[in-house]
Amino acid sequence: MGFFSGLASSFMEGWRNGQQGTQSNVPPQYDDLTPPISSGYDFENRLLRARTEPLRFLRQCLMDGRCVSADVHNDQSGGTYRVTAQSCECEDFVKRGQPCKHMIFFSIKTGDFRRYEKRIPPPPPQKYNGDNFIPFYGRYYSGPPTGIGYKNLYPYRVVGRSYGTSEKTGRPTNRKKEIAVNAVSTEDAQVAAKSAGVMPPYSEITLLDVSPSYSQLSYLHAVGIPFPFFVAADDVSALLTRHQEERDDICPSGLFSMATARRVGVSYFAAPQSVAAQIWYCSAPADLAALFCYAAYCRELGCEIGCAPLSYSDGLFQSFSPTQKQQLDYIKHFTPTFPIRSMSRQSNAYSAAIFHIRRQRPWLLP
Repeated sequence: MGFFSGLASSFMEGWRNGQQGTQSNVPPQYDDLTPPISSGYDFENRLLRARTEPLRFLRQCLMDGRCVSADVHNDQSGGTYRVTAQSCECEDFVKRGQPCKHMIFFSIKTGDFRRYEKRIPPPPPQKYNGDNFIPFYGRYYSGPPTGIGYKNLYPYRVVGRSYGTSEKTGRPTNRKKEIAVNAVSTEDAQVAAKSAGVMPPYSEITLLDVSPSYSQLSYLHAVGIPFPFFVAADDVSALLTRHQEERDDICPSGLFSMATARRVGVSYFAAPQSVAAQIWYCSAPADLAALFCYAAYCRELGCEIGCAPLSYSDGLFQSFSPTQKQQLDYIKHFTPTFPIRSMSRQSNAYSAAIFHIRRQRPWLLP
């Protein structure tokens, strides 16, 4: 505990001092939320421990189907404390009277964590702090957290059954299988698992909390990048990528919809080229030709991916299947940073995609 606090202090003291002069200027965002009583620095340390230490519920007290108290056990220290939304028996809360890691963990498990999220800070007066580009997360997404993180989809661990037929005996098989899927809810995780061949009954459907690392948070503080409390590791990576590439462009909602439909989990803080690249890299090889054709269509119209008049799921793009090996190899090994801007109009594959569109629906392209 002492080592963690001391190490945290060495990285974050400058950030904490800077925050003291800005708290009174916070705009009235998230009016229905109750900011934590403790300082951001203290709360952030306890939040990180609540998300990374081996805490779990031993017993719960339910009222009208809602958990109102629980015994929170730490497998690492062996301690167990009775916790509610307002109190905890641990020494930290008794001494300070402010949310401890057990209370924060309780709020996460009961879905009440949004009450602890801090309000959106005012935008910085300039985008550069010295030589550093400072991305402002409120510019890219200004709503409340969508979960433990600011993402379109969240990772779930699903344990179910895989049914098939034995090649040796020809008899039906029924095997336990575990899979990780991206979904918006427990019910959606079941849908995703079924589409991947993992069937009910499900013995476990668990939302995975991918917490940012201490190194990630330390770097954010060192550079001076503001961020919410309940970010996921992908959120931090998105902000750091923007910082390194000095990108401040807004990602269109159509691109997020495209990622969601393909079950690609991305941060709402991510830049367009990052989201588009993740969609490309997460797609099955059989889908790449259709994606390539759609990207060529967007480029010819001068539209961002996800914003063209015709949907990416239209059968026009799905029916694009070049037969020449040279074209297929080009598409297979196409590694874009951002598909539209890096696509070469001189390639045979690009010409084939445009020819396919003009032949099927000549009125779509100028």
